[in-house]
Amino acid sequence: MWDTFFLSVAVGVLFLYAPGYLCLRAFKLPHAVSVACAPLVTIVAYSLLPIAYERFGIASSWESVVLPVFGCSLLLFALIRVLVRPQAAAFGADPNGAGARFENTCVQDARYLALYAALGIAVTSCVFMGTFDDAASFVQEFDNVHHINTIRAFLDSGIWSSMSSTLYPENITSFQPPFSGSAFYPSAWHCLATLLVDALGVPVALGANAVNFMLCAIVFPCSMFVLMRKLFAARREVLLFGAFTSLAFIAFPWKLLAWGPLLPNLTAFSLLPAVLFCFVSLFSIGTDRRARIASGCLFFTGSIALVFSQPNAVFSAGVLLIPFCIDRIRSACEVRADGNRSHVLRCKALFVGLFVIVVAAVWIGLFNAPFMSGVVSYVWKPLSDVPQALAHVLLYSSKETVAQAVLGMVVAVGFVRVLTIKGYRWIAASYAIMCFLFVAAASFGGLPKQLLTGFWYTDALRITAGMIMIGVPLASVGLQVVAATLIRGAQRVRKGGAPGKALSVGMSVSVAVAFAAVNYYPGYLQEGEPGPTSAFSASNNFLHVAYSLSGPKLYGVEEIAFIEKAKRVVPEGSLILNEPNDGSVFAYGANDVNVYERYVSGWGGETESEESKIIRRSLDVIASDPSVADAVRSLGAEYVLQLDQNGKHDGNHFLFSYEANDWFGIDRIDDSTPGFEIVLAEGDMRLYRIVLSEDA
Repeated sequence: MWDTFFLSVAVGVLFLYAPGYLCLRAFKLPHAVSVACAPLVTIVAYSLLPIAYERFGIASSWESVVLPVFGCSLLLFALIRVLVRPQAAAFGADPNGAGARFENTCVQDARYLALYAALGIAVTSCVFMGTFDDAASFVQEFDNVHHINTIRAFLDSGIWSSMSSTLYPENITSFQPPFSGSAFYPSAWHCLATLLVDALGVPVALGANAVNFMLCAIVFPCSMFVLMRKLFAARREVLLFGAFTSLAFIAFPWKLLAWGPLLPNLTAFSLLPAVLFCFVSLFSIGTDRRARIASGCLFFTGSIALVFSQPNAVFSAGVLLIPFCIDRIRSACEVRADGNRSHVLRCKALFVGLFVIVVAAVWIGLFNAPFMSGVVSYVWKPLSDVPQALAHVLLYSSKETVAQAVLGMVVAVGFVRVLTIKGYRWIAASYAIMCFLFVAAASFGGLPKQLLTGFWYTDALRITAGMIMIGVPLASVGLQVVAATLIRGAQRVRKGGAPGKALSVGMSVSVAVAFAAVNYYPGYLQEGEPGPTSAFSASNNFLHVAYSLSGPKLYGVEEIAFIEKAKRVVPEGSLILNEPNDGSVFAYGANDVNVYERYVSGWGGETESEESKIIRRSLDVIASDPSVADAVRSLGAEYVLQLDQNGKHDGNHFLFSYEANDWFGIDRIDDSTPGFEIVLAEGDMRLYRIVLSEDA
């Protein structure tokens, strides 16, 4: 199956990059920018087209989505290049006016971009793929219920719109679902996975893993390259280290692959560096009008891509860019005040103060906006006290992850270094703000926590991912400082003379490789050792447990085999009642079984149907209670599935969603319960046929 996995990754790269690249190259943007920012354009197209299709009753498929987007991109490229013949965009000037530009170093930038992607593929292959039992393994966690089942719902219904997300699409659901209605849910990740599954016919979980691999190995490193290239256009020696630090942080992307898993956030934060690049380019000193227009259009497009991926990344971008905006305001005041110191100070105080007031007003306004209430009101309990949270910041650790002390020290060195360079201090300020928000999410409570971190569900992990967007540049600067110090030491040993190119390159490569050897050390637990040997060994163990189908899994190898047997004996399309917490909630998405319950939350709320409530609480008395029989008849349900009979889950019930009082109507069914006939029985797994008497 691994050959199919690699084919899926290759097709995914083609689907994601080709249309956007053609669009951007049509306007002669530099190749590096066109490659790194191509996903921004493509994701917006892949997100908007299904919305339009749903409105006009057109089914989405890989042909109806990919081919029109690719065709329009190709046509745009041909028309603009032939009819308009644009000049090459002066894109990518150094933000501080140093004048370095992408187009002047096209070959070198291509080499760096290839290095970022190559190392990304190598690291992801070891860290992510190396944890799988099978290419179609998947995480059995809370958020993945929605992700896996949404892909299946997209495939079955042909409705891929983010504006009407539901696991019970009206056009294919012949029964009254337990939860009615649909809502906005950022579905860019789901669209990408659905494209691969639809085009190649691969299992849903394999398509999902291929998209995750692509995001970690290629999209994020390439996106980070253009941001690094922008920030350090005048300090090119830093770029080498960015290739080694992009994937060096456990919290992003590796933790997001298993915690939740937070796959929409994985998508959004993989794109975020490219969006930051576009904004910084828009306000870089010395950039011409055409480049500003291109930067502005790309930033707008990228912001839309973030909304369709995961909107909280927009707030991360806003926070990270506040110090940059202040820096640009200060620079503008210095230019316009004609060097008069008192005028400069008054100008800075006035306009910076106004900017801060506007930002605060927008923040508070959005916090109180009705459409944000469901997000900002979500509460995560404090994870630690303030000193512990500060230690987590410095060491890049948490209760679930081993400290990355070397990485933390390198980031600290980079932080101190950028504070000493005019025009780079805003980078340190951005990082400091994100660190403060992390401490607030991890340690605060009440209104201050909600106000400061509510846009990220008060989730410290999502905020940590934002920290890493600036943590990578800081770590790269830190490694460059280490390399420069060693080079100067070597020169003193050689008793003077300017450092030769061979020495500089050799020392830089040595420092980068040494850092990689220490940081990515993949040693696993050894017999008799009290804990993991490294942060990445702990991460690998965590990912292996999450993605492995063996061991104490609710929906493991035995359950999947039983489900496949049930599919062969149940007529196609028959509705099967289930208790989702026993793992059967994944049967729809992963194995295309028409189970009734496809969510793991919301029961007892206003949106739950009466039929669902009756079945959950009273299905076992169907032979004696006519109201239960009527509810089953109204749904047209014919079977009942139990993957852990009588609710005996050995303390391993699915996450925190199971409450025995919610499900005793199904849990109490056994082989002697009237109204149910055994169809399949293996161990504690059962498939029953519902037998309704005429007078029931």
